[in-house]
Amino acid sequence: MKNNLVFLISIALCSVIGVWGVIAPDTMASVSLGMTGFALKTLDWFFLFLCTSFLILGAYMAFGPYAHIRLGKDEDRPEFSNISWLSMLFAAGMGAGLIFWGVAEPMFHYLSPPGMEGKTVEAARFAMVITNLHWGLHAWSIYAICALVIAY
Repeated sequence: MKNNLVFLISIALCSVIGVWGVIAPDTMASVSLGMTGFALKTLDWFFLFLCTSFLILGAYMAFGPYAHIRLGKDEDRPEFSNISWLSMLFAAGMGAGLIFWGVAEPMFHYLSPPGMEGKTVEAARFAMVITNLHWGLHAWSIYAICALVIAY
């Protein structure tokens, strides 16, 4: 019953948002842009703090006292070695994304960075910083912590 309740609440919320978008798309767009602007201007520090916290938590889980907890039964053995797993994860996560976004994302942020003029040296620096945040250790630590929650 509890799972049904979560499902019903989710469907109701999605339906309300969908109907709002169909009935009043201009209002929904302005509210969404206002909320996004508020989040980008006032909560950017929190987002970076959260990403860094995930990075620290990921390092703690990888090298701390919980590093040797087996995800599975005690007698189970991994099908692949650690290096094979890391290679597969890297190839799957980066392969498709970098083919397109490796060039497109820095260019997107260079041409139209939030809160500053595009096509400047400052915009180029910002574009590389934000791209490294999206594709670097911070992003991978968020993925790893979410995967650990699902796996355990």
